[in-house]
Amino acid sequence: IIESLISGKSKVICPVLDPRMEDANLESARLKKIQRADHFIFEESGSRELHVGWPFVRGKFSDGTFVHCPLLYFPVQLEIKDGYWSMALRSQAEVTFNKSFLLAYAFYNKTKAPEELLEETFEGSDVDTTIFRTQLYQLLQKANMAIHFNPDNYRDELTLFSTYKKDEFEEQHQSGELKLFPEAVLGLFPQAGSFLVPDYQQLLASETFVDLEDFFHARSPRQSDASVDAFHLVKEEKVYSILPMDSWQEQALKTSKLGHSLVVQGPPGTGKSQLICNLVSDTIAQGKKGAGSLSEACCTGCGLCPLG
Repeated sequence: IIESLISGKSKVICPVLDPRMEDANLESARLKKIQRADHFIFEESGSRELHVGWPFVRGKFSDGTFVHCPLLYFPVQLEIKDGYWSMALRSQAEVTFNKSFLLAYAFYNKTKAPEELLEETFEGSDVDTTIFRTQLYQLLQKANMAIHFNPDNYRDELTLFSTYKKDEFEEQHQSGELKLFPEAVLGLFPQAGSFLVPDYQQLLASETFVDLEDFFHARSPRQSDASVDAFHLVKEEKVYSILPMDSWQEQALKTSKLGHSLVVQGPPGTGKSQLICNLVSDTIAQGKKGAGSLSEACCTGCGLCPLG
Protein backbone atom coordinates (compact mmCIF):
# COMPACT_ATOMS: atom_id res chain seq x y z
CA ILE A 1 0.00 0.00 0.00
CA ILE A 2 2.71 2.49 0.99
CA GLU A 3 4.74 1.60 -2.11
CA SER A 4 1.71 2.42 -4.28
CA LEU A 5 1.09 5.73 -2.51
CA ILE A 6 4.72 6.84 -2.84
CA SER A 7 4.76 5.94 -6.53
CA GLY A 8 1.36 7.55 -7.12
CA LYS A 9 -0.34 4.36 -8.27
CA SER A 10 -3.77 3.01 -7.42
CA LYS A 11 -3.92 0.04 -5.05
CA VAL A 12 -6.62 -2.64 -4.95
CA ILE A 13 -7.58 -3.40 -1.35
CA CYS A 14 -10.32 -6.02 -1.34
CA PRO A 15 -13.47 -7.12 -3.20
CA VAL A 16 -16.70 -5.28 -2.48
CA LEU A 17 -18.42 -8.61 -1.89
CA ASP A 18 -16.98 -12.13 -1.77
CA PRO A 19 -19.25 -15.00 -0.67
CA ARG A 20 -16.18 -17.12 0.15
CA MET A 21 -14.28 -14.65 2.35
CA GLU A 22 -15.95 -13.30 5.47
CA ASP A 23 -12.94 -11.17 6.42
CA ALA A 24 -13.02 -9.40 3.04
CA ASN A 25 -16.70 -8.61 3.49
CA LEU A 26 -16.05 -7.15 6.94
CA GLU A 27 -13.25 -4.97 5.54
CA SER A 28 -15.52 -3.88 2.70
CA ALA A 29 -18.17 -2.78 5.19
CA ARG A 30 -15.57 -0.75 7.12
CA LEU A 31 -14.35 0.92 3.93
CA LYS A 32 -17.92 1.79 2.96
CA LYS A 33 -18.46 3.39 6.36
CA ILE A 34 -15.26 5.43 6.05
CA GLN A 35 -16.15 6.53 2.51
CA ARG A 36 -19.64 7.58 3.61
CA ALA A 37 -18.21 9.63 6.48
CA ASP A 38 -15.69 11.27 4.15
CA HIS A 39 -18.44 12.25 1.69
CA PHE A 40 -20.62 13.60 4.50
CA ILE A 41 -17.82 15.80 5.84
CA PHE A 42 -17.10 17.10 2.34
CA GLU A 43 -20.75 18.01 1.75
CA GLU A 44 -21.00 19.79 5.10
CA SER A 45 -17.63 21.54 5.31
CA GLY A 46 -16.08 21.37 1.85
CA SER A 47 -12.94 19.66 3.14
CA ARG A 48 -11.47 16.25 2.38
CA GLU A 49 -10.12 14.57 5.50
CA LEU A 50 -9.40 11.01 4.34
CA HIS A 51 -5.70 10.24 4.76
CA VAL A 52 -3.31 7.38 5.31
CA GLY A 53 -1.03 8.08 8.23
CA TRP A 54 2.45 6.50 7.92
CA PRO A 55 4.91 5.81 9.50
CA PHE A 56 3.98 6.07 13.18
CA VAL A 57 5.99 7.87 15.84
CA ARG A 58 5.89 6.11 19.19
CA GLY A 59 7.51 6.99 22.49
CA LYS A 60 7.64 9.87 24.94
CA PHE A 61 8.61 13.50 24.74
CA SER A 62 11.32 14.75 27.08
CA ASP A 63 8.78 15.64 29.78
CA GLY A 64 7.27 12.13 29.72
CA THR A 65 4.22 12.95 27.58
CA PHE A 66 3.06 9.94 25.55
CA VAL A 67 3.01 10.11 21.77
CA HIS A 68 1.74 7.59 19.21
CA CYS A 69 0.74 9.26 15.96
CA PRO A 70 1.47 9.40 12.22
CA LEU A 71 4.51 11.28 10.95
CA LEU A 72 3.18 11.78 7.40
CA TYR A 73 -0.29 12.19 5.93
CA PHE A 74 -1.06 10.86 2.45
CA PRO A 75 -4.33 12.35 1.09
CA VAL A 76 -6.27 9.50 -0.51
CA GLN A 77 -9.64 8.63 -1.99
CA LEU A 78 -11.56 5.37 -2.01
CA GLU A 79 -13.22 4.12 -5.18
CA ILE A 80 -15.01 1.01 -6.40
CA LYS A 81 -13.68 -0.32 -9.70
CA ASP A 82 -14.81 -3.56 -11.30
CA GLY A 83 -16.18 -4.89 -8.02
CA TYR A 84 -13.07 -4.06 -5.96
CA TRP A 85 -12.22 -1.35 -3.49
CA SER A 86 -9.20 0.66 -4.62
CA MET A 87 -7.27 3.50 -3.03
CA ALA A 88 -5.20 6.20 -4.70
CA LEU A 89 -3.65 9.55 -3.91
CA ARG A 90 -6.07 12.45 -4.23
CA SER A 91 -5.30 14.69 -7.18
CA GLN A 92 -4.13 18.24 -6.45
CA ALA A 93 -3.45 17.33 -2.82
CA GLU A 94 -0.10 17.23 -1.07
CA VAL A 95 1.68 14.79 1.20
CA THR A 96 2.49 16.63 4.41
CA PHE A 97 4.04 16.15 7.80
CA ASN A 98 1.75 15.84 10.80
CA LYS A 99 1.86 19.48 11.88
CA SER A 100 0.18 18.75 15.21
CA PHE A 101 3.02 16.37 16.06
CA LEU A 102 5.70 18.85 14.97
CA LEU A 103 4.24 21.58 17.17
CA ALA A 104 3.87 19.19 20.09
CA TYR A 105 7.48 18.05 19.60
CA ALA A 106 8.67 21.66 19.78
CA PHE A 107 6.48 22.50 22.78
CA TYR A 108 7.18 19.51 25.01
CA ASN A 109 10.86 19.24 24.08
CA LYS A 110 11.40 23.01 24.48
CA THR A 111 12.79 23.47 20.99
CA LYS A 112 11.94 25.61 17.99
CA ALA A 113 9.31 24.27 15.62
CA PRO A 114 10.96 23.00 12.40
CA GLU A 115 9.55 25.46 9.86
CA GLU A 116 11.07 23.62 6.90
CA LEU A 117 9.07 20.49 7.82
CA LEU A 118 5.88 22.45 8.49
CA GLU A 119 6.02 23.73 4.91
CA GLU A 120 7.28 20.52 3.26
CA THR A 121 4.93 19.10 0.58
CA PHE A 122 7.22 16.48 -1.02
CA GLU A 123 6.60 18.03 -4.41
CA GLY A 124 8.86 16.42 -6.95
CA SER A 125 9.98 13.72 -4.54
CA ASP A 126 11.29 10.46 -5.96
CA VAL A 127 8.73 7.72 -6.67
CA ASP A 128 11.23 5.02 -5.71
CA THR A 129 10.25 3.89 -2.23
CA THR A 130 13.81 3.42 -0.96
CA ILE A 131 14.90 6.85 -2.17
CA PHE A 132 11.76 8.43 -0.71
CA ARG A 133 12.48 6.88 2.68
CA THR A 134 16.08 8.07 2.48
CA GLN A 135 14.90 11.59 1.69
CA LEU A 136 12.53 11.43 4.67
CA TYR A 137 15.40 10.37 6.92
CA GLN A 138 17.56 13.21 5.63
CA LEU A 139 14.79 15.76 6.23
CA LEU A 140 14.50 14.65 9.86
CA GLN A 141 18.26 14.81 10.30
CA LYS A 142 18.50 18.26 8.74
CA ALA A 143 15.75 19.55 11.04
CA ASN A 144 17.54 18.06 14.08
CA MET A 145 14.55 15.90 14.95
CA ALA A 146 15.63 13.36 17.56
CA ILE A 147 13.64 10.44 16.14
CA HIS A 148 15.12 6.97 15.72
CA PHE A 149 14.54 5.87 12.12
CA ASN A 150 13.84 2.18 12.64
CA PRO A 151 15.46 0.12 9.80
CA ASP A 152 12.17 -1.77 9.46
CA ASN A 153 10.74 1.37 7.82
CA TYR A 154 12.83 0.63 4.72
CA ARG A 155 10.93 -2.59 4.09
CA ASP A 156 7.84 -2.57 1.86
CA GLU A 157 5.87 -4.23 4.62
CA LEU A 158 3.54 -2.92 7.29
CA THR A 159 3.26 -4.19 10.83
CA LEU A 160 0.01 -4.51 12.71
CA PHE A 161 -0.97 -1.30 14.50
CA SER A 162 0.06 -1.61 18.14
CA THR A 163 -2.37 -0.78 20.92
CA TYR A 164 -1.36 -0.24 24.52
CA LYS A 165 -2.82 0.27 27.93
CA LYS A 166 -1.40 3.20 29.86
CA ASP A 167 0.69 1.05 32.21
CA GLU A 168 2.10 -1.01 29.34
CA PHE A 169 3.09 2.10 27.39
CA GLU A 170 4.71 3.59 30.49
CA GLU A 171 6.84 0.51 31.06
CA GLN A 172 7.96 -0.03 27.47
CA HIS A 173 8.97 3.53 26.56
CA GLN A 174 11.50 5.93 28.02
CA SER A 175 11.22 9.73 28.30
CA GLY A 176 12.84 11.54 25.39
CA GLU A 177 12.95 8.46 23.14
CA LEU A 178 10.94 8.53 19.93
CA LYS A 179 11.01 5.80 17.28
CA LEU A 180 9.43 5.33 13.87
CA PHE A 181 7.51 2.15 13.12
CA PRO A 182 6.09 0.87 9.79
CA GLU A 183 2.48 1.16 10.94
CA ALA A 184 -0.25 2.77 8.84
CA VAL A 185 -3.83 3.82 9.49
CA LEU A 186 -6.53 4.81 6.99
CA GLY A 187 -8.91 7.29 8.54
CA LEU A 188 -10.28 10.80 8.81
CA PHE A 189 -7.52 13.18 9.88
CA PRO A 190 -8.76 16.82 9.85
CA GLN A 191 -6.14 19.17 8.42
CA ALA A 192 -8.02 22.49 8.45
CA GLY A 193 -6.30 23.64 11.63
CA SER A 194 -2.90 23.17 9.99
CA PHE A 195 -3.33 26.43 8.08
CA LEU A 196 -3.29 28.29 11.40
CA VAL A 197 0.19 27.06 12.31
CA PRO A 198 2.10 30.17 11.05
CA ASP A 199 -0.29 32.50 12.89
CA TYR A 200 -0.02 30.38 16.02
CA GLN A 201 3.77 30.57 15.93
CA GLN A 202 3.69 34.33 15.42
CA LEU A 203 1.37 34.81 18.41
CA LEU A 204 3.69 32.76 20.61
CA ALA A 205 6.76 34.65 19.46
CA SER A 206 5.30 38.16 19.68
CA GLU A 207 4.09 37.95 23.30
CA THR A 208 2.02 41.10 22.74
CA PHE A 209 -0.62 39.98 25.22
CA VAL A 210 -0.79 37.60 28.15
CA ASP A 211 -4.42 36.53 28.28
CA LEU A 212 -6.46 35.74 25.16
CA GLU A 213 -9.76 36.64 26.85
CA ASP A 214 -8.44 40.07 27.83
CA PHE A 215 -7.21 40.58 24.27
CA PHE A 216 -10.72 40.26 22.81
CA HIS A 217 -12.40 42.01 25.74
CA ALA A 218 -10.28 45.11 25.18
CA ARG A 219 -11.48 45.28 21.57
CA SER A 220 -15.20 44.88 22.34
CA PRO A 221 -17.65 47.60 23.39
CA ARG A 222 -17.73 48.21 27.12
CA GLN A 223 -21.45 47.57 27.29
CA SER A 224 -22.03 43.98 28.49
CA ASP A 225 -23.74 41.43 26.25
CA ALA A 226 -26.55 41.05 28.76
CA SER A 227 -27.58 44.69 28.35
CA VAL A 228 -27.52 44.75 24.56
CA ASP A 229 -30.95 45.35 23.02
CA ALA A 230 -30.03 45.15 19.37
CA PHE A 231 -33.62 45.16 18.13
CA HIS A 232 -34.21 48.65 19.56
CA LEU A 233 -30.72 50.12 19.15
CA VAL A 234 -30.45 49.20 15.45
CA LYS A 235 -33.30 50.49 13.32
CA GLU A 236 -34.86 48.25 10.69
CA GLU A 237 -34.00 50.63 7.84
CA LYS A 238 -30.31 50.35 8.79
CA VAL A 239 -30.22 46.62 8.07
CA TYR A 240 -29.31 45.62 4.51
CA SER A 241 -29.95 41.90 4.02
CA ILE A 242 -30.38 40.01 0.78
CA LEU A 243 -31.94 36.86 2.24
CA PRO A 244 -34.91 36.36 4.58
CA MET A 245 -34.02 36.19 8.28
CA ASP A 246 -35.66 34.72 11.34
CA SER A 247 -35.54 36.50 14.69
CA TRP A 248 -32.33 34.77 15.80
CA GLN A 249 -30.48 35.65 12.61
CA GLU A 250 -31.67 39.24 12.85
CA GLN A 251 -30.54 39.45 16.47
CA ALA A 252 -27.08 38.15 15.51
CA LEU A 253 -26.72 40.58 12.60
CA LYS A 254 -27.82 43.59 14.65
CA THR A 255 -25.59 42.60 17.55
CA SER A 256 -22.58 42.47 15.21
CA LYS A 257 -23.48 45.93 13.88
CA LEU A 258 -23.10 47.25 17.42
CA GLY A 259 -19.50 46.03 17.44
CA HIS A 260 -19.92 42.93 19.55
CA SER A 261 -18.19 39.61 18.86
CA LEU A 262 -20.32 36.51 18.80
CA VAL A 263 -20.20 32.81 17.96
CA VAL A 264 -23.08 31.29 16.00
CA GLN A 265 -23.56 27.55 16.29
CA GLY A 266 -26.17 25.16 14.98
CA PRO A 267 -26.74 21.95 13.02
CA PRO A 268 -26.96 21.92 9.21
CA GLY A 269 -29.96 23.75 7.80
CA THR A 270 -30.41 26.29 10.60
CA GLY A 271 -29.38 29.31 8.55
CA LYS A 272 -25.71 29.91 9.38
CA SER A 273 -24.75 30.36 5.73
CA GLN A 274 -27.69 32.72 5.14
CA LEU A 275 -26.49 34.80 8.09
CA ILE A 276 -23.02 34.99 6.54
CA CYS A 277 -24.54 36.21 3.26
CA ASN A 278 -26.53 38.89 5.08
CA LEU A 279 -23.48 40.00 7.07
CA VAL A 280 -21.53 40.40 3.83
CA SER A 281 -24.32 42.29 2.06
CA ASP A 282 -24.86 44.58 5.05
CA THR A 283 -21.16 45.41 5.20
CA ILE A 284 -21.00 46.14 1.46
CA ALA A 285 -24.15 48.29 1.58
CA GLN A 286 -22.54 50.50 4.23
CA GLY A 287 -19.47 51.04 2.08
CA LYS A 288 -17.25 49.25 4.56
CA LYS A 289 -14.54 46.67 4.01
CA GLY A 290 -15.00 43.18 5.41
CA ALA A 291 -12.88 40.04 5.45
CA GLY A 292 -14.43 36.59 5.33
CA SER A 293 -12.74 33.21 5.70
CA LEU A 294 -14.91 30.47 4.24
CA SER A 295 -14.74 26.98 2.78
CA GLU A 296 -15.58 27.63 -0.85
CA ALA A 297 -16.91 24.16 -1.62
CA CYS A 298 -19.55 24.27 1.11
CA CYS A 299 -20.76 27.74 0.15
CA THR A 300 -21.53 27.31 -3.54
CA GLY A 301 -24.97 25.85 -2.84
CA CYS A 302 -26.21 28.44 -0.38
CA GLY A 303 -25.82 31.80 -2.10
CA LEU A 304 -22.21 32.73 -1.37
CA CYS A 305 -20.85 31.91 -4.81
CA PRO A 306 -22.50 34.92 -6.58
CA LEU A 307 -20.94 37.25 -3.99
CA GLY A 308 -17.37 36.39 -4.71
